[in-house]
Amino acid sequence: MSSLQFKNYLKNYSKQLLASSLVWFIGMLLVGYAISNSAAPDQLSELRYIPVYAVAFLSTLCVGLCHYLYWQDAAMD
Repeated sequence: MSSLQFKNYLKNYSKQLLASSLVWFIGMLLVGYAISNSAAPDQLSELRYIPVYAVAFLSTLCVGLCHYLYWQDAAMD
């Protein structure tokens, strides 16, 4: 891949990464808001919230991995 193509790739990738990070952040705010409006703190340890925690944790890992890979690609240039 030529240098110009690589820069265009990074430019497009950075826009997609910014958009996905923004969507992730808004989603985490909504999840936090929904959990904070629970009726009692004891409800947070119930089984029904475990998938929410799993999705939040996995999405955080994925967004972090995307940022890491982007900066690795950018450092290669």
